[in-house]
Amino acid sequence: MFIIDLICDMIKGRLCETSIDPCTNNPCQNNALCLSTSDGYQCLCSSSIYTGSLCEINQNPCQYSPCQNGICQLLGKTSSFRCICYPGYTGQFCHIKINYCLSQPCENDGICANVATGFVCTCLTNFTGPTCSIRMNSCLNQLCLNDKTSINSKIICPLGFANPPNCLDDINECLLEIEPCKHSGQCINTIGSYYCQCNQYYQGMDCSIPIDPCLSNPCIASNSISCTSVMKNQNSIDFNCTCRVEFTGK
Repeated sequence: MFIIDLICDMIKGRLCETSIDPCTNNPCQNNALCLSTSDGYQCLCSSSIYTGSLCEINQNPCQYSPCQNGICQLLGKTSSFRCICYPGYTGQFCHIKINYCLSQPCENDGICANVATGFVCTCLTNFTGPTCSIRMNSCLNQLCLNDKTSINSKIICPLGFANPPNCLDDINECLLEIEPCKHSGQCINTIGSYYCQCNQYYQGMDCSIPIDPCLSNPCIASNSISCTSVMKNQNSIDFNCTCRVEFTGK
């Protein structure tokens, strides 16, 4: 008696009499549909973002984080996407930090500072309002009267001056016990007032508003995901770049 062993392809059984369904274990990936064919099987991918004989190649652009300061959103079941930017950023890839101060919104020599959702104006003395457009009544914060009857002829000098009744002596605010300029800003006295000369990391009337180093987009746009401002020490601010895979640097 002879025993015949047959080598079968896509068929099982001693005599190759039973057909094997190649899709039983579903070799297709990413939820693709497996279809049996005369010579094997074929994978129908679940979305156009997948390709390859097994639908194993992911063409989803969002997996590479193209939106530097925003959220990547696929447009339907395609390989197209759009970036939904975080507040303060714009551009196709949310890579441009909006400079709200570019239009110079602060009036009357007010100092503009960018914040995440817009801008903040630091107004000079006697001005107020979101854009420093409202002139304040200087008499609200000091007695501007010389009514001998109502206040016994007592003269109170305007802010920044001393030595009544003439009030001609300037007060040097830079010599006061509490330093008016913060974060190592240099105080410069003027007649009746003063101003602060801030270092490169701060701005504002008293150098209290930090300057965002990411405003100048220091991270290389094509290789970075985002820029983050960090406090280096008490008087300086630095930045860190979040890099894409296979890239490094500051």
